[in-house]
Amino acid sequence: MIASQSGRWDVLLADLALILFIVTLGGLVSMPTSKAAEKPKLAIAPSQALFRKVEGGPSIGEWLEGQPRDPRATVTIFVSYRPDDASASLTTAAQLIKEARSSGVAVRTVIKASDSSDIYASLAFDAVTQTPQ
Repeated sequence: MIASQSGRWDVLLADLALILFIVTLGGLVSMPTSKAAEKPKLAIAPSQALFRKVEGGPSIGEWLEGQPRDPRATVTIFVSYRPDDASASLTTAAQLIKEARSSGVAVRTVIKASDSSDIYASLAFDAVTQTPQ
C-alpha cells in the first residue's frame, strides 16, 4: 500500500511498458516479412578435387570415374579466355562439358574474359545460402 500512496509507481510502470513496446516494434520493422520473401542463392562451394587438362594425363571423364560418387557433387568448369583466343578456349571448354556430362555428374560452366586463357574443373558440393537483404 505504500506504492499506491505515493502515486508514482503507475507512471513509472507505464513509461517502462511504452519503452518496451517501442523497442519491440523497432525490432519487428527491421526483420524480413516472411521466409518466402527470402531468395535462395547458389554458392560455389570449396573444391573437393581439381582437374586441369595436361598432356598425357587422364581425360575429365577418366578423372571423374576415379572420384567418389555422390549425388550432391557438381563439376564446375571455369573458363578464362583472352579476347583473341576466345574461339579456341570455348571449343576446348565445350569438349570438357560434353565429356563431363556423359559421366552423369551435374555440370556448371563459369566463363569470363581475362588477360590470360585458362580452363580447369572443380568437383564440389554446392551450398545453398540466403541472399543478403
